[in-house]
Amino acid sequence: MKTRKFTPGGINFTYFLLWFGLMALVTSGGAVPLRADAPPLLTLNPWVGSEIAQTWDHPMEENKAWIRNDGQSAHIFWYNSYGRIRFQPDNAYSPAIGYRVMYVDLGTHSPLLPEQLTDQSLVLGAHLLRNSRWDLGVVLGGGYSGNSPFGDSRAYYGLGHIQLQRRISPEDQFDLTLDYIGNGGLLPDVPLPGFAWEHRAKRTYWRLGYPTDEIRLHPLPQIQLLGYYEAPIDGRAEVSYRIIKGLYGFADFQNYFEGYTINTYPDHQRLFMEFSRIEAGIRVIHEPLCDISVALGYAFNQEFMRGFDIRSLQPQAQIANAPYVAFLIRGKF
Repeated sequence: MKTRKFTPGGINFTYFLLWFGLMALVTSGGAVPLRADAPPLLTLNPWVGSEIAQTWDHPMEENKAWIRNDGQSAHIFWYNSYGRIRFQPDNAYSPAIGYRVMYVDLGTHSPLLPEQLTDQSLVLGAHLLRNSRWDLGVVLGGGYSGNSPFGDSRAYYGLGHIQLQRRISPEDQFDLTLDYIGNGGLLPDVPLPGFAWEHRAKRTYWRLGYPTDEIRLHPLPQIQLLGYYEAPIDGRAEVSYRIIKGLYGFADFQNYFEGYTINTYPDHQRLFMEFSRIEAGIRVIHEPLCDISVALGYAFNQEFMRGFDIRSLQPQAQIANAPYVAFLIRGKF
């Protein structure tokens, strides 16, 4: 099989769509939030209300499809749950616990793919130093990512995040970060440095740097543009419109890439899942009781590859494109 190299000359149609969507948002004033399902980021974000816990539950089910390599049927069910819990309800920068539970049922008996994949993690985050100019935050934890829940010692991984923020002005700050993501898609065995310049204004927020770029914009009170890019190839672009109070319409594009340890694979080799999706739906908010989104979408470029990380992957299998239905339930307690 041909080895896939992640080089500028090898960017496929998925990456073209991702960058096209992000650049379209940027040129129109688009936006990119940090990846919401990463517990290290959640635990250090400031709290706004008086709640002690926030949760996000995101189930998604595709219509029946098939594996293009051998014709076996496939029926993907995806459940992604994440959240955070703080220790001090009256402190916007309280130490907090973050969690994530990802479960993917591929609904297939093909010998090319496992029947299920799971990624579960738990972290503790705290601000060790915070004053008018400096903010030092640290996150430590770990997780398990594989096809046999807690049955493969190689599937356990560590998580670490250090961020030092220097406020330059009321609207600007500079960030330095160091991340260790033991199941990451790029150099999972190496702590990776990062940097960013952040700017916050009334209707605009942007963050430029590495490994994340983020922009948010409210060009009109009823319109919000969002998007992000996170190395190596995760990304999202979204536009939402407030129809009436408590009712929103939205359209969304996302590219997803993640690796899993498979108990039958040799050491230093994992199974990577990449897919793209485009969807549209409605969001209903009736605080504090209800915040639910419902969407219909189309999943495409559903590829599975084997290798150590994104730098050199071999194709394993591909699932045919399929429509899907998805829900997102946000909770505050």
